[in-house]
Amino acid sequence: MKYCPNCGKEITENQNFCDNCGYDLINLRKRKSSKTIFLIPLLIILVLLAGAYYYFYIYSNTPSQVVKNFISLLNRGEVIKAINLYMIKIKDFEMPNEDEIKTFKGSILSYEIVREKIVGDEAYLEVMVDSRNRGKNTSYIKLIKINGKWMIYPEDMESFPE
Repeated sequence: MKYCPNCGKEITENQNFCDNCGYDLINLRKRKSSKTIFLIPLLIILVLLAGAYYYFYIYSNTPSQVVKNFISLLNRGEVIKAINLYMIKIKDFEMPNEDEIKTFKGSILSYEIVREKIVGDEAYLEVMVDSRNRGKNTSYIKLIKINGKWMIYPEDMESFPE
């Protein structure tokens, strides 16, 4: 059963006006359908935003994914971008010069994350790297979580912490 939104009297489905108060029921049906048309795109946008949030702040914000993204940028020659996005700038850290930057592009032939250990807001990764410049070697990478984002800490580590 439906009721007139103005006076509360019972109305039929196909009535154009309320018999009791004369309320325009045609425009009421039009407003309801326009609300539905408006809500569908809004729901789609919300789902897309939720997906983007998940990807950028949950999926891509793991220590392993940060290292993968960092290596990918280095390999494309986007060294400054990689450093700005994924590294903590400490006091003695020096940005690479143009000649050093050129050596990074395409230098990493392959890599494999062997181990990962997360302890609170710190993470440690053992990465096997095969590069043109240094051949096959093992790198130990420390990451620190700052304001919810994993960042690479530029510290030379000799071994994987146990």
